[in-house]
Amino acid sequence: MRYASTISLTHTINLIAKPYLAKLRDVTQETVNLGIIEHNEVILLNKLESPNSIKLVSRIGGAMKMYSSAMGKSILSEYDEDRLKDYLKKVPLEPVTKNTITSKKELLADLESVRKNGYALEKGENQPEVICVGFSLVKDGRVYGTMSISTPWYRVNKESLAMFIREGKKTQQEILNHI
Repeated sequence: MRYASTISLTHTINLIAKPYLAKLRDVTQETVNLGIIEHNEVILLNKLESPNSIKLVSRIGGAMKMYSSAMGKSILSEYDEDRLKDYLKKVPLEPVTKNTITSKKELLADLESVRKNGYALEKGENQPEVICVGFSLVKDGRVYGTMSISTPWYRVNKESLAMFIREGKKTQQEILNHI
C-alpha cells in the first residue's frame, strides 16, 4: 500500500508542478528540476532542459545526495531537530566535488541560512561549475518534493541570481497553492 501511495503522490506533484516549472524554465532560460525525497536522497522526477546549448549531467530517476544538492538542502532545512540529527547519523558527509560541505557544523550553518532566506544555494557542491537554487515544496508539514534552477556558473551574475530566487519563490508558491 505504501508503494501505491508514493506513486500516486509522485504522479500528482509532477502533474501539478509541470506547467509552473515550464513557465519558470521559459522565464529563466535555465534548466528546472523537480525532485522527491526517497531513502535520504533526492530522486529527480522531472527535468526541463534549458533552451541554451549546455546540458547538465542529471537524469530523471537519478539520485543526488541531499547534503550536496540545493534541492536536498531545501528539504533538510524543513526537518525538525530530531529528524535532522537522525539524517546526519545515517548519512556520512562525503565529498561529491571539491566544494561539497563535509562538516556537520558548516552544513547546519548553511541550513540555517536556507531557513532564513527561503531557498538553498549550491555552488558546485554536487556538480563542478554548476550553480543551483533550490526550493522546498512543503505544505502543512508534508513534504511533496523540491524544485531547483540549475545553470553553469559562468551564466550567473548578481542580477540573474536575484531573478532566479524571485521567480523560483513565485513558482514555489504557485505550486503550493494548487496542492
